Order: sequence, then structure tokens, then C-alpha cells
Amino acid sequence: MIQQQTTNTRASFKTISPKFKSLAHLIPEKIGTRICPNCGTEVPIYRKGEKEISHCLTCDNKGLEKEMNEFKRQSEAEAFFWNNSLIPPDTRDKTFENYPLKTATESQIDAFSKIKWYAENFGQWEGFDSLMLQGAYGVGKSHLAHGAAMYIKSLGKKVAFINTKMLLRRIRNAYGERSKETEEGILQNIEKADFLVIDDLGAEYVKKDKGGEESWGADLMLSIVESREHAPTIITTNYNSQDLKNKYGQHGGRIVSRSLTGAKVIKIQGPDNRLEVATSGW
Repeated sequence: MIQQQTTNTRASFKTISPKFKSLAHLIPEKIGTRICPNCGTEVPIYRKGEKEISHCLTCDNKGLEKEMNEFKRQSEAEAFFWNNSLIPPDTRDKTFENYPLKTATESQIDAFSKIKWYAENFGQWEGFDSLMLQGAYGVGKSHLAHGAAMYIKSLGKKVAFINTKMLLRRIRNAYGERSKETEEGILQNIEKADFLVIDDLGAEYVKKDKGGEESWGADLMLSIVESREHAPTIITTNYNSQDLKNKYGQHGGRIVSRSLTGAKVIKIQGPDNRLEVATSGW
């Protein structure tokens, strides 16, 4: 069909009007065929002036389809992240690239190396699939976890970064009359994420019941960590394991057990980076 169109076009330049004859050399002329080494398709070879032209449309179409699929995958990953993440304002711009390594302690540098390796080798770990980052306020736990989330998102994975205090607030709001969200829908998206950050576990506050236990918050956290068992997750917390158990009362043991299933603990020590910035002067 292409050959026929080319022949007809060349002929038309010769027969319609003599003044167009000089343009006939601009129309490629088929001079043969070749077999594409990539897909085995027979591909025409054209000559345009002194140049030979031969493009495999089958491979071109496959390449275009691959680019479109990658664009769709990246777009879906971006939409999933921003629709499902709850990120504190001071964490939103944190990446591996702007982590303050120059002023970091040995413990912080070690944590940076391990967490960056975890992200860059996503899904290729052996013997574990998750991390728990423990340390005091301001040592960079959320910074590193968000850096991992941003890197893994760039791979086209469905990622969510969930701050626990913001999550509880969002779920409470889901019960409002005008809310378009439901608790079930929020938790389902958390469960199906390829990678999840649970930020500041234990920092959330829920009014205690008569028995002195944070029943609703504990139930919610237990439900989340159970849904993420054996699924790639980073948990950041200011608490050690015993303090987390005490925090969640009767659910404490199970929450800690589920959180540590398939996880490695990274303990980070260092100065409060937020305090350092605030007292650094003008």
C-alpha cells in the first residue's frame, strides 16, 4: 500500500503539471526490503536523494506503546501518592539529596546508607521487607523515610506516606455528613500500597476509654499493621518496643509483633536537627 501510494504520488508530479517535475526527487523511492533484526518483520528500504531510509514501524510502535505505558504507570503512581498521603509540612520537601550528611553523626550516616540502599534495591531484599526507624525527636527519621518514599515512587510504585496523627484526623473527618471518604476506603488504599510509610507511630492521641486504654486508636493501628504484614513498610517512631506496648495497652504486644514481622530495626542517634536549625542564628 505504501509502495503504491509512493508510486502514484511520484507519477502525479510528472503528469499533473510540468512545473512540479522538479519536486519529484523529494518523494522517497522504494529500492528494496530488509528483515528487522529485532522483531523479524520485513521492512521496506527507501531512497531519498542520496540517503537510504528504513524504519521498522513494528518496533517503533512497540517503543511508543512502552513509553505510553510507562507514562501511565508514573501518572498513576503520582496520583496514588498525592491522593493517599498525609505528610507534615516540614517533611514534604525531604529527599535523600538534601539530607544533611555534612553535620550528621555516625549513627545518622549509617542509617542514611541503609535506608538509601533499601530504596534503591526495592523488592530485592532477602530475609526482610520492612524497616522500623527508632530515635528521638528531630534525628531525621521522617526525612529518611520520606526520601525512601519519593525514590520508590519514582520507580512507578504505588506509595503512601501516612503520618499517624494526620491519619486519625482524616478518619474522624470521614464520618462527617459531607465527607466523600470512608474509613474503609482509606484503609483499603493503605493496604494495597506497594510501599507504605507509617510516620510517628505512637505519637497520635486518642481519648482513653474507662479502662485507660486508647481503644479506637489502638484498634486502628492494629488493623493497619496487620494489613501490612509482609508488605514493604517503613515505620518511624520515637518509642522503643516496650514503650509502644505500654502505649497501646492490650493491643500493644500485637501491634509491636506485627510491626516487627519481616522488619529490621534501625536505631538513629543524633542531635535534634529542628532545634539546630532554630538556634543557628540569622
